[in-house]
Amino acid sequence: FLGVIRGMALFLILLLIFAPELKVMWTINIKAKLIVAVDQSASMKIKDNGFKRITEAKSISKYIDEQIGAEYDLRFYAFDLDTSTIIPDSIKAMNLGTNIDLSLSNILKKHDDTKALILISDGIPTDGNNPLFSNYLKKTSIFSIGLGDTVSKPDVLIKNTRINSIV
Repeated sequence: FLGVIRGMALFLILLLIFAPELKVMWTINIKAKLIVAVDQSASMKIKDNGFKRITEAKSISKYIDEQIGAEYDLRFYAFDLDTSTIIPDSIKAMNLGTNIDLSLSNILKKHDDTKALILISDGIPTDGNNPLFSNYLKKTSIFSIGLGDTVSKPDVLIKNTRINSIV
């Protein structure tokens, strides 16, 4: 019995001399926040090549959700003259204009720690300032997905006219 006590005392003295460190570590995976902003203004009702722009925006949003939704903390927003949270299935075009600057500014004020934003829009602002001159662009990367056809359509052409020579 006395030998066991002496052995434990010797073990404790050696333990104090070598001073081992005990570290406990936990790993917590925090998903990066990614904002997806979808234009739902009236111009998104326009058809290009047989498809409405809003339908394309909805399918792109669903694709983003399915492909990278597990890796990122996705937040979906719809905007026109105002901004609201949405789910990709509920995107629909409204009868309002587009204020991209105010919408992006409001979204990024709510999520000031966001490093990236995906903007799905036809890029036709009808209200507000040009977002290129805003301060929030300095700390956030904005990746835009443009919708719509950029090819100009031919206008009305008058080939022949007949008029009276006497007026």
